[in-house]
Amino acid sequence: MRTAAIAILNSVLILGMTFSCAKTWSQTLNDQSLPQSSRPTPKIEVRLSLPKLSIASGAPVLVQVELHNIGDEAIFVPTKVHLNSWGDPGNLDVFLWGVKDHGFGRIEGGGDRFGFPKDDFYKLIFENWVVLFPGYSYGTTVDVMSAFSGILKPGRYRLTAKYNAFGMNSKNRNNPLGAYLDRVPSLPYVSWEGGFECKPVWMEITSSTGHTKKHN
Repeated sequence: MRTAAIAILNSVLILGMTFSCAKTWSQTLNDQSLPQSSRPTPKIEVRLSLPKLSIASGAPVLVQVELHNIGDEAIFVPTKVHLNSWGDPGNLDVFLWGVKDHGFGRIEGGGDRFGFPKDDFYKLIFENWVVLFPGYSYGTTVDVMSAFSGILKPGRYRLTAKYNAFGMNSKNRNNPLGAYLDRVPSLPYVSWEGGFECKPVWMEITSSTGHTKKHN
C-alpha cells in the first residue's frame, strides 16, 4: 500500500514539477523570486518505534522509521533508509546497548562512486527522493540486525540512532545528482540535509521458550 501511494505521489509530482519548474524558471527570469538559499530551513523529526517490544533471540528486529515534516513547506527527503552506510543520501546510524551499556558489534558499509550517474535528471530524483508535505510523514521498516554481527542473547537492549542525509545540492561524491548540481536550484522544493538524534527505544529479547534472562 505504501509503495503504491509513493508511486501515485511521484506520478502526480512528475506533472506538478513539469509545470512548477516552468513557472519557477519564468519567475526566476522575471524577478529572481525565492531562490533555494532564501527559503525557510527544512525541519524534520525522525521517530523510531517497535511493532513488537518482545522479540525472540535470532528473529529479525524490525523497527519502524518515520520521517515527519514539521516545517512549513514541502521538502524532498531520501526514499530509502540505509543502515550504517555512508554512501547513500539517507542513512540511519544505529547502535545497540545491553543493560550495562555493553555495545554490540556493528557492521558498517558503503562505498564511494566513481563518477556521477548520467541517467535522466528526474529519474534520479524519483529513485532517491520523495516529496514530504508539511504535517505529513514518510516511513519504512528496517531490520536493524542486518547492521550487526551475531545474535542477540536474551535480555534487555537499548537502540540508539542518528539519522543523516545529504541534500540534492551536496558536492558529496556519492550524490546521485552530482552531475546536475546546476539544475537543482530550479526544483520547486528544497531537500532536507543534516543530522537528527532519534529518541532511544528499548526491546526485550527472549529465548525460544519465551523467558528473558535478568542480565546480558
